Amino acid sequence: SDPCMKLRVCHDAGVVEVLSYQHRNGFHLIDAAPHIARARWREKRRINEFLGEWLECCLARGMQFGWSSAEVL
Repeated sequence: SDPCMKLRVCHDAGVVEVLSYQHRNGFHLIDAAPHIARARWREKRRINEFLGEWLECCLARGMQFGWSSAEVL
C-alpha cells in the first residue's frame, strides 16, 4: 500500500518534514530520555530519507501531486 504521511511544508526554506508516518506520531524528541531521543531521531531521519526517495521515484515516473485547499492546514 501507499505510504500515509502527514507533512509540514515550509516553502520559503524549501523544506518538508514528516510529522506522522503510517498514522504514528511518535517523533517528539524534547521530553524523551537521551537514548530514546537518539532512537527517535534515527527513525525520523530514515523516514525523511524515505520520503525523499519516494518523491524522486514518483517524479521520475511522471506523477504529479496536487492538494485541495481543504487539505492544507
